[in-house]
Amino acid sequence: MGRVTTSASLDGRQGLGSFDQEKEIRLLVAQLSARFTSVPAEVIESEVRAEYERLASATVRTFIPVLVERSVTNRLRRMKAAAST
Repeated sequence: MGRVTTSASLDGRQGLGSFDQEKEIRLLVAQLSARFTSVPAEVIESEVRAEYERLASATVRTFIPVLVERSVTNRLRRMKAAAST
C-alpha cells in the first residue's frame, strides 16, 4: 500500500517550518487519483481539502498528511463499494 510522500517539515506555524499545504494537497490528490481511477479528481480533491479543514486546529501537525490520506482512502473505498452494489 502506498503512503503519501510529505515534505520534511510539516508545521504550518510561522518560524517552525516551511510546510506547503497546497503542495501536500496536490501530491495527495495525484496519488489517490492514481489509486482510485473511477473517482473524479475533483471529488478526491474535495475530500482531501475537507479533511485538512477538519484537522486545521490540531496542535500536533506532524502526522496530518498521513491522517488525511488514511481518512480519505477509507472514504473512497466506501464510495467505491457503495457504487458497485
